[in-house]
Amino acid sequence: MRRSRKIILAALLAMVVLAGSIGGVVLAQTDEEESQPTTMLDRVTQILADQGVTITSEQLKGAFTQAGKEIRDEAFDKYLQDLIDQGKITDQQAQDYKTWLESRPDVPLQLGPRNHGVIKPFGGFGRHGGGFRGWCEPPAPAE
Repeated sequence: MRRSRKIILAALLAMVVLAGSIGGVVLAQTDEEESQPTTMLDRVTQILADQGVTITSEQLKGAFTQAGKEIRDEAFDKYLQDLIDQGKITDQQAQDYKTWLESRPDVPLQLGPRNHGVIKPFGGFGRHGGGFRGWCEPPAPAE
């Protein structure tokens, strides 16, 4: 008898917890949610508006996009310069590669099972044949 009472009590307790959780979720969802910002940029825009700065989400997105591009370009130039300094490529090869890269159509970065979830901006250029070895992955540790 004792064991069946424990099982019934545990089941009843589980149902109460479940009902309370569902009720809490339902009560938390109100009409106010629709008026709140839905994206990070909208929230940042709202915070700045509260501080007296007038900026739109589109302007903010454009600024983030531009800043990201500038940071990537600087990092890429530094990477090429490091390869030149190490004697792995020449100035002309670096310039030729930059020219080729800029002439390519815009292609989104690809994630796939072959690169184990690592974003490779050049589609595996250096790892699976052709080109400069190590372009798509960090250099091997020094021995």
